[in-house]
Amino acid sequence: MREGKNALVVGGSKGLGAEIVKSLLASDYSVTVISRSKGELEDGDAMKSKRLSFYFVDFSDVDLVRSILKAQKIDFTSFDVVVNNLGGNLDEKDPLAEYNSFERVLWHNFGYIVEVNRACIEGMIRRGHGKICNISSVSALENHGAPQYCASKAALNSYTKAVGRYLASYGITMFGIMPGAILDNNGYWSRMKVSNPKHFMDFRNSRLPAGHFQSATSIAHLVTFIVDEIDSLAFAGAVLLADGGISRTYL
Repeated sequence: MREGKNALVVGGSKGLGAEIVKSLLASDYSVTVISRSKGELEDGDAMKSKRLSFYFVDFSDVDLVRSILKAQKIDFTSFDVVVNNLGGNLDEKDPLAEYNSFERVLWHNFGYIVEVNRACIEGMIRRGHGKICNISSVSALENHGAPQYCASKAALNSYTKAVGRYLASYGITMFGIMPGAILDNNGYWSRMKVSNPKHFMDFRNSRLPAGHFQSATSIAHLVTFIVDEIDSLAFAGAVLLADGGISRTYL
């Protein structure tokens, strides 16, 4: 592995995650993807790269993930860059659901990130540098989506700010990105375009100032731009809003 150019992407097989993998490869990183499958990368040019590797894990299994981290089947301490992209509401939408509904979504969007980062930070502290990007959502700031999802992304923002401030003293940059409505090959809005075109058009026309959805590629390039910065500590603890103007917050 090459010093400074070893990246881990959790949830890197589809949508935004796949675009982040492609962007990092184009910027000369060796990339390890943790996902359930090769997904969109299966038949693409990225598969031709000798700098791309996969580790297949179902991250919904909490005990399995923790056992893998403990067994050190992957040398997490070797990664210079970590991008935590896995997330979603897991179809948990009932506002009055029991706590286990919230806990399930919390793990999927926040809990695993704490565990993965803990495994990687040891090596970063030892080397005196590292970049960690946690993909959040505009839903962390405003009520876009199910309560379970909004709560988990809000927790992720708080974690990124607090732990990012702590890690800065070790030369490690932890930051977050909050996208808005992304139209990709497998995401929610691509499905709505087919299954519920009226909802798709109503949302696009009423909620998106530019009149079109965000590109996953543009968010991926933003992630790569920041992790490529030599003096990226300017972004330590920052959670950047890159939502295409969908939000109305002044934050």
